Amino acid sequence: MPWPYQLYRTRKSAVAVAFIFSFGFAAQAQDASIDKLLKKLPPPESLVQRPPPIPRDELELLNDPLTTMVGTACDYRNWSVARSFAERLAQAHPKNPWAHCILGGVEVQITRFAEGAAAYNQALKVRPNFPYAFLQLGVVEVIQQHFANAIPYFKKFVAQEPNEPIGWVFLSGCNEKLGHGKECLDYAKRGVATGPQFAGTWLQLAHAENAVGHTDNAKRALAQAQQLMRRR
Repeated sequence: MPWPYQLYRTRKSAVAVAFIFSFGFAAQAQDASIDKLLKKLPPPESLVQRPPPIPRDELELLNDPLTTMVGTACDYRNWSVARSFAERLAQAHPKNPWAHCILGGVEVQITRFAEGAAAYNQALKVRPNFPYAFLQLGVVEVIQQHFANAIPYFKKFVAQEPNEPIGWVFLSGCNEKLGHGKECLDYAKRGVATGPQFAGTWLQLAHAENAVGHTDNAKRALAQAQQLMRRR
């Protein structure tokens, strides 16, 4: 799994699963309302994982010790050191979009959103239509709760990667936040269609069905998400 992709999703997913079970989700499922259950669960996108193939230019970064140094500094939450190494990595590989995305990921981690967005945009200058940069630009907007601003980026991501459920889940979630029930549900269904094996796609479908008042459908989707989470 590409390192910046792993930095954003794998750790977050592990925390999300621990959060679910620390709440005793399964024990409370029969007693709590659908609304209360959904509010207790983590963001659906944190439960969607599909390791993409490692591209050649990212293998180039994996062979650079600076990449390991960035990761180690992040592990120890030494963000100033991580940022310094990430800047050096981007300077050493100016034509590699993944290098700029790693720098963007570190910048966003320390809430330097403008700088993170600039790094992702630099990745797009190096490689126009680079899907991962579009995905992360959308994430930067979501973190700041700029849901309307995030949607165009996620649309560009799914245009490049229509079989990746994470884009559809984010699109559904943004439309949910904006009160666009129909769009929320349509995108959630696309998420399930492209990633039925992921708890997150079913969890977002539960959110979407609940948003449009389909309580029974929401409960069924939530039950499927719960079943998949138990298998993890």
